[in-house]
Amino acid sequence: MVQRIAHPIRIVTVCNEEGVITPIRFQVEDETEERFTIIVDKVLKSFEDKQSGARIRRFLCQSVIENRAQQYELSMEIASTRWFITQR
Repeated sequence: MVQRIAHPIRIVTVCNEEGVITPIRFQVEDETEERFTIIVDKVLKSFEDKQSGARIRRFLCQSVIENRAQQYELSMEIASTRWFITQR
């Protein structure tokens, strides 16, 4: 089984007229508590599932970070609207 480590993030999203949420950019902190802004280049996949009984909206995304295309998962806890970046 793959262990997921979720880190809370600050995020900017847009919502279209049908209510579909799209992540645009987010901020993460490194181990020195320096904040970095990452622009979401592509949302590759979006789906909803449950984790420990909580509804989660997941976004598999891609960005160019340090000149390399990298994939990651952004997750929104639907009840609390809290966002996390998940490393696998």
